[in-house]
Amino acid sequence: MSAAARPSPIDAQSARAHWTCPFCALLCDDLATAHSDPAAASSNPCPRSKASLSRLAAAPAAAPALIDGQSAPLDAALDAAAQRLASWSQPLLAGLATDIAGARAVFRLAARTGAICDHMDGAGLMHGLRALQDRGQFIATLAELRSRAELVVCIGTSAVERFPLFFRRIGIGQPGSPCQRVVFLGSVPPAGMPANPVVDVVPGSGDLCADLQQLNALAAQQWLGQTDAALRQLAEHLREARYAVLVWEAAALPAEGALIVEAINRLVGTLNRSTRAATLGLGGSDGGHSVNQTLTWLSGLPLRTRVAHDGLQHEPHRFDTTRLLRKAPSTALGGFRGFDRRGPRRPARCRWSCSLRQPWRRWCARRPACSFRWPRQASTRRAICFAPMARWWCPCSPCATMR
Repeated sequence: MSAAARPSPIDAQSARAHWTCPFCALLCDDLATAHSDPAAASSNPCPRSKASLSRLAAAPAAAPALIDGQSAPLDAALDAAAQRLASWSQPLLAGLATDIAGARAVFRLAARTGAICDHMDGAGLMHGLRALQDRGQFIATLAELRSRAELVVCIGTSAVERFPLFFRRIGIGQPGSPCQRVVFLGSVPPAGMPANPVVDVVPGSGDLCADLQQLNALAAQQWLGQTDAALRQLAEHLREARYAVLVWEAAALPAEGALIVEAINRLVGTLNRSTRAATLGLGGSDGGHSVNQTLTWLSGLPLRTRVAHDGLQHEPHRFDTTRLLRKAPSTALGGFRGFDRRGPRRPARCRWSCSLRQPWRRWCARRPACSFRWPRQASTRRAICFAPMARWWCPCSPCATMR
């Protein structure tokens, strides 16, 4: 079937009454999809979903193949991609906004080229991952929070900026919800919160680490000379609740957010000595959690791992995309984005992008069967602009600022 005759993804799904929305990690399954029907479109309560569907509906069904910014036949683009990929000193496969099938294909490509894999939201994902690796974690699911949590504490986030239907998803204000209190620590509640349950605001000192340190001491009933009255009351609510869930958002944390996540995990561990508590980290949109879990079960290590001929190397700090492009002159970057056709999140120093939507394995199959050798000359940062099934952003010749 030609690209012109191929039905639009939106048209193909419009016959369904409901679907699972892929545009954030909440994966809501009760949103209308008939975007061409004004009544159905207006009934969609999620602004993020509506905006993403609008962009998809306006986009062409198939993107063109490009070589150095110039239109080219698909076969020529595939051949050029394989040749240039084989010449890179250190490939970096970033972005990775794809599903599980795409993540499996990316891993096969990384295994054949010695590439490093990092997600577009890797910085946020690493906050929770590093804390989990260091001390472990008690994790709640959305369903568990909806059916059991009596107390929900949002730490440093209002939750709805990037996840508009979060409170609706966990049943806040709906009949039968067990939640009796929602507390916002270091953040403000969003507009439109229901009157039931009770909503409290704990402004804190402005230093989230210091507030959590004090809250940990209060939850453990340690003696403190001077304490914040609101934090002291929150600690009492946490100890009294039969099930409390502490919600944090990876994208809202500062650079050393792993320390904040570690303090949250320590607080949950203290509470679990006498009652029940868990954490819920908001993040992993654009396939972040799916890609991380897929790479973990395929290789035994998560994102920011190099799949080299001499074994696996996991470096959560060194293999950050921005850091590699800034400090490693021989790194060549290829980025994938398949869920949302917004402009790709490029590094600050890269200003050029192009796209191609085609099956992954056609590119993998054309990868030359040669041994991977490095280091090569530093000029290997030139790259082809090619992205199967998604968008590709790269440090290529038109991007003069990459020098």
